[in-house]
Amino acid sequence: MTHVRIVATLFLVLTAPVVAAQQLDQFERILLPVEPVFYLPGADRFYGSAVTYASSHPIRYYPASDLLGVPLGIGELTPSHGENLKITTTSPTNGAGRFLFVEKGAADDMELTLNLNAGGEIYGALTTVPVVRESQFRTSKLILPGIRLTRHIECSLKYSGPCTTHGADRLKVYVYDADGTGSNAMVVRVWRHEQLRQETVLALNQRNGSDPSYPYYGVLEYDGTYNQYPDTVDTVSIELQPVQEHARYWAFAIVIPWAYEGVTIVSPRP
Repeated sequence: MTHVRIVATLFLVLTAPVVAAQQLDQFERILLPVEPVFYLPGADRFYGSAVTYASSHPIRYYPASDLLGVPLGIGELTPSHGENLKITTTSPTNGAGRFLFVEKGAADDMELTLNLNAGGEIYGALTTVPVVRESQFRTSKLILPGIRLTRHIECSLKYSGPCTTHGADRLKVYVYDADGTGSNAMVVRVWRHEQLRQETVLALNQRNGSDPSYPYYGVLEYDGTYNQYPDTVDTVSIELQPVQEHARYWAFAIVIPWAYEGVTIVSPRP
């Protein structure tokens, strides 16, 4: 087919119309693991996201908004070169993801990419976050390996004197409940080599809104554990195991650096 490139800009608005789940029976859920804008504590920058997709036919989707960011509920896009797809969200946001609803049959013929950027789209994409379709959710143990965290230190007397830690990378692990009940939980373990650094039973009961586009989720934060200088790197693996048997979920990790605006995404292959 002939592909048309379209960028979806996600706007912040105060309210959004609630659409009943029954109205979306003919739509497929696609998880966008990162929502639009979220700020970093202590850092004068923010991250945003934009969805790029290709299609040659009209597509109905939810949640839609108009050019001014006013929520429309279910909207329809007629593809054309350079057209923008507006997705409604709420303010404030904390980076947790959203479900994009696309009419069934359309997703098979559509290329969909979620790009993460810093300070707005003008600076270009930093990295790509995999989007997730219904058939790609996980049900068993998952390992996210080789996640590298770094601390930034300065030592006096040619590195023999006291050292000061100026900052360190932050790790956030997002886990989404694909069943949408808010009652599931996940055992999350942080390993450094063979050493267990952290173990948490993470409840997937957070939600940023009441309509079907808001998934239930949980977030684990890990700041790294370091030995004395010269140990400045903490490389860990994240192990995830559902508490409830056969519970469907999706998870990914994001490393937020202290010293610069790039980010690292660690995600299973959909």
